Amino acid sequence: MDEPGAGTTYEGLRLCDFIQERLPVILREWERRVRSSPAAERLQGAVLRDHVPQLLARIAQVLGGCPGPQHALLQELPDKHALERLDEGYDLRTATEELSALRDTILELWEQEVGSAITVRQVRQLDQAIDEIIAASASRFAQARERTLKALDRVSSAALGTGALDTFLPQLMTVLLETVAAVDSVVILLRNEEDALYVRAAIGLEEGKLQGYSERMGEGFAGTVGARREPLLLRDAAMDPVVRSALARKLGIHALYGVPLIHEGRVIGVAYMGSRTAYDFSDDDKQLLRTMGQRATSLIVQAQLLERLRESEARLQAIVDHAPAAIYVKDSEGRFVLANRYLATLLHRSREELLGRTSQDLWPREVARPLIEADRRVLELGVPVTVEESLPQEDGPHTFLSVKFPMPGGRGRVAALGGISTDITDRKEAERAQALLVEAGTVLAQSLDMETTLKSIASLAVTHLADFCMVDLLGEDGQLHRLEVLSREPAHKELMQRTMRYPPQLDSTSPVAQVLKTGKAATADITPQWLDAAAQSAEHRAVLEALAPRSTVILPLKARGRMQGVMNLVSKEPGRMLRPSVVVVAQGLADRAAIAIDNARLFQEAREAVRVREDVVAIVSHDLRNPLNAISLSASTLIKREELDERTAKAAMRIYAAADRAHRLIRDLLDFTQARVGGIPLSPRPVELDELARQVVEELQSAYPERSFELRGVEDVHVEGDPDRLAQVMANLLGNAVQHSPKDTPVRVTVRGQGDMVLFEVHNQGAPIPAEQLPVLFEPFHRGREAGAATPGRSLGLGLYISRQIVTAHGGRIEVHSEEGEGTTFRVWLPRRSGG
Repeated sequence: MDEPGAGTTYEGLRLCDFIQERLPVILREWERRVRSSPAAERLQGAVLRDHVPQLLARIAQVLGGCPGPQHALLQELPDKHALERLDEGYDLRTATEELSALRDTILELWEQEVGSAITVRQVRQLDQAIDEIIAASASRFAQARERTLKALDRVSSAALGTGALDTFLPQLMTVLLETVAAVDSVVILLRNEEDALYVRAAIGLEEGKLQGYSERMGEGFAGTVGARREPLLLRDAAMDPVVRSALARKLGIHALYGVPLIHEGRVIGVAYMGSRTAYDFSDDDKQLLRTMGQRATSLIVQAQLLERLRESEARLQAIVDHAPAAIYVKDSEGRFVLANRYLATLLHRSREELLGRTSQDLWPREVARPLIEADRRVLELGVPVTVEESLPQEDGPHTFLSVKFPMPGGRGRVAALGGISTDITDRKEAERAQALLVEAGTVLAQSLDMETTLKSIASLAVTHLADFCMVDLLGEDGQLHRLEVLSREPAHKELMQRTMRYPPQLDSTSPVAQVLKTGKAATADITPQWLDAAAQSAEHRAVLEALAPRSTVILPLKARGRMQGVMNLVSKEPGRMLRPSVVVVAQGLADRAAIAIDNARLFQEAREAVRVREDVVAIVSHDLRNPLNAISLSASTLIKREELDERTAKAAMRIYAAADRAHRLIRDLLDFTQARVGGIPLSPRPVELDELARQVVEELQSAYPERSFELRGVEDVHVEGDPDRLAQVMANLLGNAVQHSPKDTPVRVTVRGQGDMVLFEVHNQGAPIPAEQLPVLFEPFHRGREAGAATPGRSLGLGLYISRQIVTAHGGRIEVHSEEGEGTTFRVWLPRRSGG
């Protein structure tokens, strides 16, 4: 031993003196021994030693012969030691074993020191002192533990009864108030995220005045307790500067004892009790608050977590309930265990009515079967699926895009499935509508024939929208005529054909006639009264009933401000034709149908007008030939007579020239008529194109002696064709060149072979043809700017059109090139004659 006297044996050393002199050695050895217990190994040295040094000092006094009973000398130390050990979680056995170890430590060390000089009397006195301490501590420990356990049992019962802090904390405070007589007020403050302690619950005070009261950490009584992380006792709180609460001062609080509430090393709050009558609390009372604070801390944390969980669940439920989709959870048996408000509304049931039910309980078998199949795939395969599902609604079936996913349970097994189903009916309708209208635009643009157009309209309607379609158009008599009917099911074809006999009467109460009068679409669920208004006879009504119509939309067909007629779309499904999405699509189809019908009518009218004009032209042209021939013959006879004076001869020449121009005009009109009806007739035979070109140039040179014609690059080429028609093309092109070029410039003609084709080319100088006229230059009745109304001998504008028809009939092509500074060139390409 390294203390004074170490290694020396004092036979006369008394035990009381030994304890006093060897106190550090005894404490060190005792601490080593008791450290082996689980309760002691976590305590720091000072906490573990607690009141043991004072107890040893009192034992030494007892052994030294101090007058008075032992328990009077020991005083309150055993009680305090017992309460401290209770605070640290000791049980009674561990606490008594700790005191027994103190006796064994003293005796063994004393024996080492004095050997055989130990006296039985001193040993007996030590045993009596230690036994007195053990008895007092055990009794106090048991009393305090019983009191604490009763209080904690009430606290636990309160916590089990509710997880809400607003209910649990008042019950906790009531337990403390009823257990500790001196206590008349209890306050619990909790720490928030802003590092402030705010009053969460209070009892025995003017609680209303404490609402919203808070203290920052380190400030005021509660803040000081929280910052120090240890209990604090004030004996006259109303006068103590640490207290900042005006209410505490006003109420005259004396004793005030606060303890920190610590969870996992962090101060989560402070609890304190106060008394307006006492200036101190007993050790039992303080120990009870500390113990209850420890127990309450974990319960408060649990309650806070539960409170946050409930808040989170409430937020999640609010989100789920306000989501524009059905959200649900089903267990492994397919029973609903969670359903949001949307799903409950969708199925017209309360949430409670849905829980525990399966798809088979809620829908018919044919509806439930695909739902169950999708659920089975998720539960068995453990993979998410995305599927479109159809559910019946009051206005017809709705399409839902459902995303279903597995929800794992214990051991990685799928315990349930979650689902989110979004109503995509409008989107699907919009997609179908877009597809329908695109198809309608394409189909209706393919033909201008009225019958084909009406059949296309009806086919589109029954394919995409309705079960039946009827189209009634206004005729020239001002009445509606049923021109097309169609049904989706072939079995109804004969019945639909019978409805052709009953077009709506404009002076009737028929719903179709009313739409024609108002010009506005009308929808209706078809009732017996509706059938009565629509039917024209008993037979007609019987036909309508046999078709079993349930809903209809009747749409006006209007284009360019003109009413064309009415389209009636009928469904065998109740309410279908009344859906806004269906009406919008039907209106879009009706608008396109009206335009197509109007175009077909215009085309029909234009074709009829062209036919009449061509008939008139043909008749007039044919009937003018005979009088013109007579005029030409008479003029020719006059010209040949020698006795005519000069004036008469000139007049006869003018008559002959005018008749010749009329002949050419009639020829062009007849050629135009033939080209439009069946094509210009040809009499093909081998033709030497170079020789034909020389003949036409010579004729034009005679007609225009003042102009210069140049025949260039002429080759010996042959074609298969009608020489008269080919000469007509050449004459037209050369005549145009003469008419549209300056008089002092030449007209150049080229004929040559080029591969399997032969080229005939006419070029003239002068102003170019305007670019905007080039695309329509070969159209009938088109004349250049120079050929205005005042131009003498103007043409009909048929020359180039007839020329193209003749060239095309020969299997060739004609083209023009005209630019500023280069002049204008017409090129005619004809197939070379085989062997030529």
